[in-house]
Amino acid sequence: MKLALLSDIHANRQALEACLLHADAQGVDRHAFLGDLVGYGADPIAVLDQVMALAEQGAIVVQGNHDHMAVQPATTADNMGASTAAWTHQQLTNKHLDFLAHLPMTAQLDHLLLVHASAHQPERWPYIDNARAAQACLQAAMALCGREVAHVLVGHVHHQTLYYKGSGAGLMPFQPSAGVPVPIPASRSCVATVGSVRQPRDGDTRAMYGLRPGARLACVTVISPNDTSSTQSNKSETSVHRSHLNRLKMWAAPLDLAGHQCSMHVLESSDVAGALLAYAHGNHVSMVIMGAATHGLQMQRWVATVPIKVAMDAPCTVVLVKPSLPFELLGDAGPH
Repeated sequence: MKLALLSDIHANRQALEACLLHADAQGVDRHAFLGDLVGYGADPIAVLDQVMALAEQGAIVVQGNHDHMAVQPATTADNMGASTAAWTHQQLTNKHLDFLAHLPMTAQLDHLLLVHASAHQPERWPYIDNARAAQACLQAAMALCGREVAHVLVGHVHHQTLYYKGSGAGLMPFQPSAGVPVPIPASRSCVATVGSVRQPRDGDTRAMYGLRPGARLACVTVISPNDTSSTQSNKSETSVHRSHLNRLKMWAAPLDLAGHQCSMHVLESSDVAGALLAYAHGNHVSMVIMGAATHGLQMQRWVATVPIKVAMDAPCTVVLVKPSLPFELLGDAGPH
């Protein structure tokens, strides 16, 4: 499932429409709104009508501090946020106010926790603008939801930063670049601020939102063109491909992929590494997991195997998996 992450719209109808249009072009399946739908901007009703319609279609919506202020505006408007909250309250109908009032502070989706400010004291609206605040957020999320939550997605700070679990005890900040995917395994804990639709504060005035690609597994094998024959029915291209597809399905059966996107592919090429690389490039693959060649260990010192070629030239992370074999045999091949 490909998920669009939109936050801090602040009643900007044009920016919201631009982001939704862009997200649709990316093939988004579902939307998540991380709060501050209203406040500051001039079109609270138009924005809420759009978000409420998407909520009826399954969109996730959590409450932001400006949404809360619009429902219960301060009696004294001593700053811009308070004054626009009072104005917004006057514009909204009871239907809109009721929608904002009943929004949850947090929402959980699989291993994701969605919150406007932070999972740590969310009602106080803290800012996640440093690694310590991100760490407090992650710890609170795990205390709230258990270890099943690995990624916390927030808004509020109006810029994008990824705080990820590195080799140390704390989280490390990373600044993503627009349009450049950042592979994040579900097993690696992180906190991400998704930016602002209306008012980015990173020096770029363009509307900003996040996109979480749908996880999809492709099981791929490459066969030689010599494996098929146009004259022998048992070696016809259809028969051979069907046989290898069945083998892939049997191989993938223990992975328990029920409910997950999984596809099987049989490629035909005399250049195995080239075929795998072409598939990775053409399908924007973020990670390749393949077996490490363990035959001819001594020869591998001088001749690159298919896994080595793929690891060297792939446009993504490559993980090579090897069985437990007597690699001490390499010691018999002479000096290193």
